[in-house]
Amino acid sequence: MKNFILKNWSLFLVLSYVILVSAYALLNGTSSIWFQIHDNLDSNVVQYKMLRDNEGFFNPSTIIPFLGGSVYASGIVSSLKLINIPFLLFEPDVAMVVNYIVSIIIAIIGGVLLGKEILSRESWSLYKHLIILVSFCFGILPVFPATQICSASLPFLFWALYRLYVAADRKILIVVFLYPALSSFALFEIFICGFILAFFLFSSLYKKNFQWIVLISLFVFIGGMFLFDWNTFYTFLFSDTPSIRSSMQSTPLSLEQSLQEAFMAFTVGQYHSASSHTLIVLPACTIYFFFLNYKYTKQKTLKLAFKDPFNWLYLWCIFNALVYGFDDWAPLRNLVATYFSPLAGFSFARTLWFNGFIWYFMFAIVLVRLAKLTIKHKWIISYLAIFAALLCIILVPQTYNHVQLQLKNIYLQATNQVTDFTFEEFYSPELFDEIKKDINYQNEWSITVGMHPAVLEYNGIATLDGYLSSYPQYYKDQFGKLIEPELKINPNAKSYFENWGGRAYVFNSELSYEPSKQTVNGSIKLNINPKIFKEMNGTYIFSRAEISNHSELGFSYVGKYSSSVSPYIIFVYKN
Repeated sequence: MKNFILKNWSLFLVLSYVILVSAYALLNGTSSIWFQIHDNLDSNVVQYKMLRDNEGFFNPSTIIPFLGGSVYASGIVSSLKLINIPFLLFEPDVAMVVNYIVSIIIAIIGGVLLGKEILSRESWSLYKHLIILVSFCFGILPVFPATQICSASLPFLFWALYRLYVAADRKILIVVFLYPALSSFALFEIFICGFILAFFLFSSLYKKNFQWIVLISLFVFIGGMFLFDWNTFYTFLFSDTPSIRSSMQSTPLSLEQSLQEAFMAFTVGQYHSASSHTLIVLPACTIYFFFLNYKYTKQKTLKLAFKDPFNWLYLWCIFNALVYGFDDWAPLRNLVATYFSPLAGFSFARTLWFNGFIWYFMFAIVLVRLAKLTIKHKWIISYLAIFAALLCIILVPQTYNHVQLQLKNIYLQATNQVTDFTFEEFYSPELFDEIKKDINYQNEWSITVGMHPAVLEYNGIATLDGYLSSYPQYYKDQFGKLIEPELKINPNAKSYFENWGGRAYVFNSELSYEPSKQTVNGSIKLNINPKIFKEMNGTYIFSRAEISNHSELGFSYVGKYSSSVSPYIIFVYKN
């Protein structure tokens, strides 16, 4: 047993981390854990909750009770995805922890398969711990939670495509076909198609004959997309309702600004696709990149430089960063709008989301090649680099670094200085159960003031407001009329809503919708069009502050509600 543990110590380290995360969640209760709110609790998590509550996972025509009922289940999620299963089986807080652990397991499996495929059997036994630990680092990157599994599965896809190309193992086409179950159509799969097509062209030119197996894999992959993303394809192909994406406008960037964006994307990354590579992985890979090509130049073997996969991966990283930086470059946007109008408004910047995988793939190459050198302490240097990278991932603050979020708040909790919301505090189900019971709530449409509509939606209250990056344009126009009085006096909200519109919120210049545990002192003036509110069948207002002009708007005061287990004080008004 002792020998078995020593031979597989890296896997036992990963297992220890998984056990520690699970124990922490079980002992504290997942509802008492701190989760990132932005683009998480305020959107994706509550959407899964609404899909489950309204049996919308496998019924695309189900109307979801937010954004005034303008959105069907098919417009939120593709049914046949692995990430959905935990949300079907468990409460959302538990499902998030389960998906986090699943993403780690998938990253390890993909890394091991890819490592074994590239390295010989003898080499694998030497370097397997390096590969497993780098895969572990990649698997716990603090990425956008809705893309955890998508991102973690990239080594698995790369393994399948590599084996298909090198070994011509046609059975792997089944894996390629099934892969979209792990991925996302809009966030990853579209770009994967582009990358496979680009590789087909490059490899065909390099080998001077068509690499049909690569092209076949592309069509098989697209077939899998049609199966596992049929909701999305159905919406795209058969819906004639324009979405808000047709009216979205980004601020055009100058050449200098685009270059700055690209540089930041390359060196730091972006919060949705954080790769925590800046302090350790970036320097290691960049130093090796220049050392490697200096060696090729000095030895006059530049042909080998063009064949070295490390160079292609490094250039791929640069390409993705440039695409991100120049996505809003004015001349490029105008070119796309003029000659490729169907792609106008499409975000090409998401190519950056592949860079996490590429950085850690390169990092593994550097460490393996370092371990092959005949220098002293090479293994110590390799493992020190890995554990330093691991500490950066765990301890450096990032938007979705939930591990660092727990550590920070555990420390602050000792001095009663915690300002972040736990899962239960944010949604406060006990408080809203009391409110719903007191007002005899019967699924009437409502709006939210001074907090995210997701709080109401999680608690089964239908909302006219809401957050979704793609919903019908007609509803945005209608909601814009509802909040027009506020938009006239609030230029920031006007620009935010009209140029984007993903958050159809009842904005208020006196009270932010961002979560706060501070009690609101005094009252606020609500600027909405009450006539439009009635036309939209609105009934209730749930506000975090007293509304001074509720009578003028035609609303009656219902009550003030609070709870010892909730940070909110809620004022309810009825039309």
